[in-house]
Amino acid sequence: MTRENLIDGVHLRFYTHAHTKHDGMLLSEWLLEQAKRHKLGGGSVFRAVAGFGRHRVLHEEAFF
Repeated sequence: MTRENLIDGVHLRFYTHAHTKHDGMLLSEWLLEQAKRHKLGGGSVFRAVAGFGRHRVLHEEAFF
């Protein structure tokens, strides 16, 4: 494979609580602003409805 066929890049993933704030701003919005400021190629925010971590405890979003 030649150098022209390679793609250089880094994928960063942050896990935060939905309502966490930094300097009065939602942390997800702050992270995106920092990414733009540092001229990263892009950024996205995704919201999980359910999941589990290393302790195997299921966490689900409460609707009511």
